[in-house]
Amino acid sequence: MIFPIPPLAWANHRIRRMERQSKNSESHQEKMRTLDDDEADCLRLGISHRFMHISALSPSTRISHAERHGRLFTADEIRQWMVEGDNAISCQCTFTLVLVDENGSPRMTSLLVRAAVARQKFFAARARDDISS
Repeated sequence: MIFPIPPLAWANHRIRRMERQSKNSESHQEKMRTLDDDEADCLRLGISHRFMHISALSPSTRISHAERHGRLFTADEIRQWMVEGDNAISCQCTFTLVLVDENGSPRMTSLLVRAAVARQKFFAARARDDISS
């Protein structure tokens, strides 16, 4: 059998790939634990809350992740989204707790406004890159 890559190099490549996948899995589990803990604390204390989705907005960010940047979701909505398709794979997004009033509106809007501006800039830059490509 002829290998296009020497067997040792191939084995090293697979090991590095498995290590990256393991780190991604650990990161995902930590994000979900934090989400669960924050939600449990808020429920225990009777605090109205949502979670803001924060995308990395990096060149490798998927459109579906960037579209959620700065938007508010319940913990259940986040959990459901994370298990759909490949959303959790190599995901660099995070979620932060946001206090809301009885109507579900954020008590402080400045962070959401900044996130919305960042999202708009991301899509504008991506559109410019698509045009120049």
